[in-house]
Amino acid sequence: MLEEIGKTADEIEKSLRKTSVVDSKLASRISAVTHRLDGEAPPAGTISKKTLASIESLHQRLIKAGQEATRLNRRVEAADKLTMAVRQLPRDVGAYVDAAENLKAQYGQDAPGTEIGKLLKDPERATWVAALEWVDQADKWAADTRPLDPLKARARLDTCKKFLQQHPRCPDPKAVRSYMLYLERIAARDQPNGGLALALRKALSGPFTENVYMIKYKKDPNDTVGSLRYYSPRLPRPAGTLNNFMYLLNTDGNTRTQTLADAFIVPPRDFSPQSKLLKRVMAKLAEGNAALAGWDAIVLDTARNTAEDPEMDPICKLVLLNALLKTTAEGSQALKEALEPTLAALARASAFRAVHWLDPDAKVEDKRAEAVAILKGLPPWDQVARAASEADANLLKSVGETHRPVGWVSRKSAGLSVRFVDPNAKADGLPLFVATPENGNGAWKTLGLVRNGEGDLIPEDPSLAAEGRLVFIRSAGIDKTQRNDR
Repeated sequence: MLEEIGKTADEIEKSLRKTSVVDSKLASRISAVTHRLDGEAPPAGTISKKTLASIESLHQRLIKAGQEATRLNRRVEAADKLTMAVRQLPRDVGAYVDAAENLKAQYGQDAPGTEIGKLLKDPERATWVAALEWVDQADKWAADTRPLDPLKARARLDTCKKFLQQHPRCPDPKAVRSYMLYLERIAARDQPNGGLALALRKALSGPFTENVYMIKYKKDPNDTVGSLRYYSPRLPRPAGTLNNFMYLLNTDGNTRTQTLADAFIVPPRDFSPQSKLLKRVMAKLAEGNAALAGWDAIVLDTARNTAEDPEMDPICKLVLLNALLKTTAEGSQALKEALEPTLAALARASAFRAVHWLDPDAKVEDKRAEAVAILKGLPPWDQVARAASEADANLLKSVGETHRPVGWVSRKSAGLSVRFVDPNAKADGLPLFVATPENGNGAWKTLGLVRNGEGDLIPEDPSLAAEGRLVFIRSAGIDKTQRNDR
């Protein structure tokens, strides 16, 4: 009987050494053989000391086997709780810490417990906490689908600055700073000093755009459309001959007077195309902070309307387009990229500001033809809008890229594994990362890959595969939000 129980104890101990999980069958076997030994062992007075010692040895072995089974089961329960806590990340860091402390306690002084303990102390802790808090912040911003206006951009800028100050071991400083650059351009649209909105008003304003009226005038009786244009800062009479009519000679505001016969005036007597354009832009900007969220749309709509206005002088178009796009490109990183070919095509536009296109007697037809050719060579505005939209999406994808927690490292009897909370992260060949301290800062390191879709880990650097360490995958965090201008 003792020999049989001894063999069973050997088998139980061997099973316990090979497993990290005690199933009900093994637990029942330990209980059954312990009861058998207690029930079938002869009374102490009827057996030799050697036999009694053998019984006591078996008894102690079975007690230890039962304790080991209990310890393993507690570890399993603690590991399951840790998995549940990781599932709550990045929102509830405290739950993860509590669950990790519990698992550490189950290991005691064993190596896995020591590894967990190291992870729960700085600088390790400061690094992964920073990673989680950035993911959490990105998630909150992603949930806010309202357009990103200058006021909101400044608030986010403040949050980013404080985050980097509070988390010097953040492993994502480049991503945070890239997003800050993105936000700075939006915030620049409206500043205490007026920002780019004021700069845009100034760029489009001037003696030739502010409350300037246009009179179309026939150069001869056969001219039915009024080929000559007179631009005046004064409101013309609604009808009749215009005596001593003041009109502009150049963009600096110099004037001359001339009498315009009623019979040669082609109606209407109205604001000039450039003044109408300026009024539309001013009205849009007057809507304030919310309107500035649609910066790209304001800019591109204004540019398109300017370029396609049949009444506006082509030289005036060049001058205004150049001023408009050079000024406003700084208010959007995506727009600036999309406008590069257009601004390159407008490189010579500044020189046209000195052309006396406002003077109906000036000989500038060659310059007008040159301006028309430049305008025809500009990229289509639909193409520019698509490029801006794509650039915005790409910028947000790159600057909003985060590392999202998907599980934690666990030691198995057969090797290392990852306890995943996101089944999509189990894909073979998907790179896994960990946040680690490095040179006083934080850094992302490649942990390795999993195989067989079961979480078996092939570590790139085994020293990083510490028990309980959080495992991340790279994913976009802000790319579906802040589409602030379409």
